[in-house]
Amino acid sequence: MMDSTGIALASLLTLLGEETLLIAVMGFLYWCYDKEYGKLVGTNMIVSILWNPLLKNIVLRRRPYLDHPNVRCLRPVEADADIHDISAQGYSFPSGHSTNSATLFGSLSAYRRQRVLTVLAFVVPFLVGISRVLLGVHYPTDVLAGWALGAVVVLLVSRLQRRAKRRWLFHLILLLTALPGIFYCKTTDYCLCSSEEG
Repeated sequence: MMDSTGIALASLLTLLGEETLLIAVMGFLYWCYDKEYGKLVGTNMIVSILWNPLLKNIVLRRRPYLDHPNVRCLRPVEADADIHDISAQGYSFPSGHSTNSATLFGSLSAYRRQRVLTVLAFVVPFLVGISRVLLGVHYPTDVLAGWALGAVVVLLVSRLQRRAKRRWLFHLILLLTALPGIFYCKTTDYCLCSSEEG
């Protein structure tokens, strides 16, 4: 059982995988640093944010605190919703925070090969993943799958972006990979129009 300091630290670390940070970093890169760099990293992040819930809604793995009474949820996805409402809290596999952090920091490193970014690409996702397990919202295998998905996005999408001659075709292909989720995703982590009620 973690004390209040441990919970606070894990909650702080988990912020490094949340969408608010991703938006802030992408906005800074695009508007304040280098537009092309911002576009490359931003495209990877959008793909990651779309593919993760597609997988969650295929696997349909419940969060650990729902099935194991000894696991306590210390930081629900939606604080205002019932922690047992899967449509609000989302499924567990793969971890979205782990995917987000691996994609963001991996992308930063992939497009600007600097030692500090390479170190961050390994350290930050590791800390985020550990925090998700400690907070009771993911199994270790959820985190491992999140890291793997982030790595796939960084390696695959980064390579495709560098080689794409027709940008519109590249973006159309990415859009087509996301469209099936409209038909089967049942949680609000894919789109707000999805829910288990409908």
